[in-house]
Amino acid sequence: KADRVNNPERIIIDKYIKRRWAIILNWTFNGIGFLIALYLTYTLHNWWIVIISFLSINLLYFYSAIYKRKFLSGNIIVAFLTALVPLYVFVYGAFSNFNSDSPFGNNDEVVVFDNLLAVVVYCGFAFLLNLIREIIKDIADVKGDLMLKSKTFPIRYGFKKTKYFLTVLYVLALIPLLYFIVKQLLLTTTVQTNALLTFIYLLIGVVIFVVLSLVILINFNQRKYYLSASNMLKIAMFLGVISALFYS
Repeated sequence: KADRVNNPERIIIDKYIKRRWAIILNWTFNGIGFLIALYLTYTLHNWWIVIISFLSINLLYFYSAIYKRKFLSGNIIVAFLTALVPLYVFVYGAFSNFNSDSPFGNNDEVVVFDNLLAVVVYCGFAFLLNLIREIIKDIADVKGDLMLKSKTFPIRYGFKKTKYFLTVLYVLALIPLLYFIVKQLLLTTTVQTNALLTFIYLLIGVVIFVVLSLVILINFNQRKYYLSASNMLKIAMFLGVISALFYS
């Protein structure tokens, strides 16, 4: 119902596919994903795989059924699930019993707990950026959300206070990133490898697009600009994911 107001040109349910089939497909894909998780848990003796899968499926259900229209809770759930992805990869490598002929090698080779801090930082950054994006989308979708009597942040506090809150979140995301970049650039005594330089340049790109998103959010009040601010964050997150390939 909200999408008929907010995104009428992007409607899929009841336009291209019936609602009943959408529900069936949803649970079918969830079931396939859970069965894959069970198989991996059984073969790799890693219970975290199926636990996180079960948690994700149920959180997504309760999000769509209840919390999507609640104050901040729906935003936090989506941001949390996105932030789980880097941790899920780490958990897969850290606690799985790979065969000797596995391309992943054995646990002694795969698991480097010194990198746990980096994984946690990536998760935290992903959480903040996705939380910001979700709230920006709530600003853009106020008209449709009002029809559903949703209690989103902008509906409860208005656009002005929402932008103040988002600015705080932007700053919280940028400070550690800028600190790391400046610290690396000032370490002239350290040999800067090509991989490290690429990593730093990608992080600088992340900062640029995050700042662009903040500038657009603060200076414009039309829906199309809120969506542009959201898209800037998408690009920033894409560069952040790519940067992980060059982290050393």
